[in-house]
Amino acid sequence: MSVLILFYIVFLSQIYLLSIYFPGQLAKRVRQVLSKYPPDKYGKLYPPPFDYFASREGVSRVRNWQLLNFAIAGLGLGILLAAVLSGYQPDPMGGDEIFVLAYAMIQFVPLFMAEIMTAKWFSRMRQEYAGRPKSAELQPRKLWDVVSPLNLFLALGIYLAMAAWFLQQHMGESERGATLITLFGLGAMNLGYFLLLLHRVHGRKNDPYKSHADQLHELKLLASILVISSIAASTILVLTDMADMFVLEVFDPVLISVFAQFCAVFSIGLGFSKTTIEDIDFEVYREDAGPVV
Repeated sequence: MSVLILFYIVFLSQIYLLSIYFPGQLAKRVRQVLSKYPPDKYGKLYPPPFDYFASREGVSRVRNWQLLNFAIAGLGLGILLAAVLSGYQPDPMGGDEIFVLAYAMIQFVPLFMAEIMTAKWFSRMRQEYAGRPKSAELQPRKLWDVVSPLNLFLALGIYLAMAAWFLQQHMGESERGATLITLFGLGAMNLGYFLLLLHRVHGRKNDPYKSHADQLHELKLLASILVISSIAASTILVLTDMADMFVLEVFDPVLISVFAQFCAVFSIGLGFSKTTIEDIDFEVYREDAGPVV
């Protein structure tokens, strides 16, 4: 199989997963929740102004969001068609991966939009919750309840191994600056992951109505995603660098596309597989539900 055919197959997979499959699964879940848990019975789930979401306007917004993903998929197919018609060949010296990465970032934009809206939704939930009766937290959360020390040290060890590789291979006069920026950047990302996890464990609940069991499940899932993301980021840097070292830069676009799909599968996909609608206790969102523990 030629590198070009392999690239086309992998890039098609990226278009499908990031712009069709996962957005479709997310939109399907939203519609299921709106259908099975309407605001007239589960009022706590729809704090103003998000109570409109179960109306036609909300359904229309979900459809438009999905259409945006379809448009981005169309853009990707257009890029592939242009590549075929122009006789594109991957540059043996690499560099084409920047275009794959740029398209992946475009694909993630609708997902970032959904995350921002979800954060605003939870913020309104907390504001509404502040005026309701509460009971004391009888089961305080601890870091080791949601993540194994072994997993944290594994992620740290792989980062340190990656750092050792780059410090050994790329500390020449012309490479030192870029190497240090890479290591500090990835180190800052890992520190941010750790602080985020600490904040979610010891800080206020993201969703104040969720049961302790659902909160714990959500935090364990978040911890798994962050650990896997950290390991993947360190690994892909070493793999792309080894490809350059062994004059295999032509595979860089394929590696970057695989990495983008890996991130989606082990974040969105893992979330879907570990948490179904049926697993969540929606009774806590009823207006007549008692104080949340």
